[in-house]
Amino acid sequence: MPEPRTVTMVVERFWPAIGGVEKHVLRLAQDFISRDWRVRVITGAHEEDLKSVERFDDIEIHRIPRRWARTPPLATLWMIRNRHLWADADVVHIHDTVPLLFWCTPIIAVRERRSIAVTFHGYEHDPIPVHYQFLRRVAQRIVGKRSLCVGRFIERCYGIECGEVTLGAVERPATPLGEGNDLVYIGRIERDTGIIEYIEALRILRDQHGLDLHLTVIGGGSQRVHCERLAGENSLHVDFLGPMHDPWSVAGNAKVCLAVGFLSILEAMSLGMPVVSLATSPLRGSYLRSVLDEGGRISIQTSPEGVAREIARLMRDPDLYRRVSNEGKIFASKFTWSALTERYLRLWGVD
Repeated sequence: MPEPRTVTMVVERFWPAIGGVEKHVLRLAQDFISRDWRVRVITGAHEEDLKSVERFDDIEIHRIPRRWARTPPLATLWMIRNRHLWADADVVHIHDTVPLLFWCTPIIAVRERRSIAVTFHGYEHDPIPVHYQFLRRVAQRIVGKRSLCVGRFIERCYGIECGEVTLGAVERPATPLGEGNDLVYIGRIERDTGIIEYIEALRILRDQHGLDLHLTVIGGGSQRVHCERLAGENSLHVDFLGPMHDPWSVAGNAKVCLAVGFLSILEAMSLGMPVVSLATSPLRGSYLRSVLDEGGRISIQTSPEGVAREIARLMRDPDLYRRVSNEGKIFASKFTWSALTERYLRLWGVD
């Protein structure tokens, strides 16, 4: 019986960390294992008490010590000392610019370029600093067409050309029984994600549209205390639940999703939940238009008033709601993990 092929994936953060990139890499690894691949993940220790080596769902996880991961020369030294983790791999796939340029120089130096690929996830800062654009262009030049962009906005905003473009993948989450809250927000609680404007939209819905709705916020970030105070001052119904591995277990029956990232957008659509989004900047607008690029039905607004109007339309027009819900389900059904795995195999040139 032939030996299974091996892929080593390198990513800044991994399970048990919570986030879109973390889930992307975890589900991808699980799908490759189901196809009889051996999967290793090299990642930074995002918490001090994590094991340096462990297995999860047959994934081999190797963690660079936290201080070393934050210091490029030490991360490079760790990679050299642990070269057995990538030297024998059939493919080394690196997720994002920092691991590629600041951890993986030994891999780039000694391996054939055709056996190295990269996925570019999201953006680092809004607006994008010039040096971030430069670093991604350098990273793309290293791997050439062996790059996958999560969202076509990356090509537009960073000025690079990717070999493959995707929005990611989704499985229809299991939903709880009973009634859910009206609105759900899943993502970082930061100014650039629109959370403050979404809370303002909730006030406008009550005061101008006569809709006293309930919002569930799942995620963490520096603006949580400010947002809790803002909701309290305006007597709004907002629950802040913090980060969760399975957010849809408590929010799967919501009526509308206030969009942040591609993963939550696809998951909401798979549940038949219309998605209303806020473009807080040209970059966020370009990010969200990536869903339109792929043919998805998403409402992109530019103000809290616009968000409120769109939610009110959906709540008061059952035919519109049903039509948007059905279109979202059909769209999300195309983005399976199996299809994403095939895209990775095509990127690598592996049958």
